[in-house]
Amino acid sequence: MKTLRVALYFFREAVANLGRHPLHSGVGILTVAVSLIMVGFLGLFLWKANGLVDRMAGGLTLTVYLAPEVDRAAADELATVISTEWGEVESVTFMSAEEDRQRNLRLLPAELVEDLSPAMVPAQPTIEVELKVERLTEQRVDAMIEWFSSLENVRGVDEVLFGAEKIAAAFSLVQGSRKLLAFMSLVLVLAALFFVMTTTRLIVEGRRKEIEVLLLVGATPGFVRIPHYIEGALQGLASGALAYACVWLLQRHMLSSLRSDVFLQVPVDLLPVGMVAWFLAGGLVLGLGGSSIGLSRYLRLTR
Repeated sequence: MKTLRVALYFFREAVANLGRHPLHSGVGILTVAVSLIMVGFLGLFLWKANGLVDRMAGGLTLTVYLAPEVDRAAADELATVISTEWGEVESVTFMSAEEDRQRNLRLLPAELVEDLSPAMVPAQPTIEVELKVERLTEQRVDAMIEWFSSLENVRGVDEVLFGAEKIAAAFSLVQGSRKLLAFMSLVLVLAALFFVMTTTRLIVEGRRKEIEVLLLVGATPGFVRIPHYIEGALQGLASGALAYACVWLLQRHMLSSLRSDVFLQVPVDLLPVGMVAWFLAGGLVLGLGGSSIGLSRYLRLTR
């Protein structure tokens, strides 16, 4: 029962603290909510960035065209070398000349194939190399382009066909975006921490005499800190709830607009499980972190 009364006291003090400076508390909650939304969307973009590279680079598939006289054993040996040399390779597939011809026929327009003899369709043995974009790094991309380009000097290899420029450009674009978005996320998080810290400091400054009396009569530093920690946690949770509500309303509006204006049933999902978890956990961490910094910086209770 005593524990419950103490917990209720801490909770009431935390709510009262927020009510003492409603403007600063509101600004802090709004700032943290905006930061959560922005960082969440930036993280969602970075999560989808590998798929963007894959689409921009044409599926990240390299095609090694072999000379007609190359047999299956030689092709398998080259495929083994490629797989061993590059851990970024997802799969290596050999296609005979006939399999390559059938693939080319499938790619041609149906009206053209009707009047075309299969023997007229060019074909040769090939090795299809599929890369895994998640395993690529900027340094490895450059080395890979150089290595695969050098295969054209290998006996039995006619041509290596892959969008080297597209792969390098796509990867550089996403890598640059990652660095920029990481910097933006850091700025937003620091801004959110600053506002929570400022709110905590104002409340502490306003209650300095009261806190000094509590310490003089035997209150422990932890007893003084706990309400402010709860206050920061409440700010963070309120920010997470506000961020969730804003994104949910945005998603609902987007879906409604698409259905009514262009009659499209587009699966827009701005609230995956990871985003919701970020709103709750991120808001809680930012709130507690800002309160902790504000207390340690301005109260100096640890001395």
